[in-house]
Amino acid sequence: MENPSGKKKDKSAASSGEQKVDLSPHPVVQKLMDPSGRLPEVVTLVGYLGPSDREDFIRLYRDLDFKSYFEIPKEGAILYRMPSDPSDEASPTKIVVRATARIEYVRVFEHAAEASFLQGRIKLAAPVAAPRRFVEFHTVICEHDASTVSTH
Repeated sequence: MENPSGKKKDKSAASSGEQKVDLSPHPVVQKLMDPSGRLPEVVTLVGYLGPSDREDFIRLYRDLDFKSYFEIPKEGAILYRMPSDPSDEASPTKIVVRATARIEYVRVFEHAAEASFLQGRIKLAAPVAAPRRFVEFHTVICEHDASTVSTH
């Protein structure tokens, strides 16, 4: 038996009164699949999207302390998903990135010490300065297993 769309109905589901389950491919799968039917190797990153200081890059903060983030080239991001609950300001975003994209992991941390630490030879060797801000950069290379991210 054919329905108006021209597809055959499943007789067993129709005769038992059950609704037919839609098993068509997900739109994201259809969007990412190449003509030969292959899907690209990807890595899904979750965080909070922000502007980058660099042209043609986006910044994805790992959490809400904003001390670490990924610098992602715009051409490497192939899918962006808004927060699952837009009414929740703390709801993170998902970005799907090509596994071959070179991204940078950046971690910022503060270094401070009590003034008494700067006595003796240390005081003579280095002038007293305001607390310093350190930035640590890692280039992230995504391995073939999309669930693994190694940092170098």
